[in-house]
Amino acid sequence: RLPERSATAELLVGLWQAGLAAVDPAVTVPPLLPGQSERGRTVLFAAGKAAVSMAAAACAHRDFDEGLVVAPHGTARPCAMPPAVRLLTA
Repeated sequence: RLPERSATAELLVGLWQAGLAAVDPAVTVPPLLPGQSERGRTVLFAAGKAAVSMAAAACAHRDFDEGLVVAPHGTARPCAMPPAVRLLTA
């Protein structure tokens, strides 16, 4: 049986959860995406430690003709990224 949390512990857990929610790519990325282009191709580029999660969030809200995501070695490809978006790990 786990001990009950103190009020301070509850506050700290709540702050931690709020901090995680504030930087969740599924929430923060979609409002920043431009409207779907009526002309030309729509291409996605993402690089860095958060590239995969940000690209997956973008792909969930927009169609891309192609793209390149560069992420750290060992990063797995999320199901939300279409085959036209290439994942390169380095």
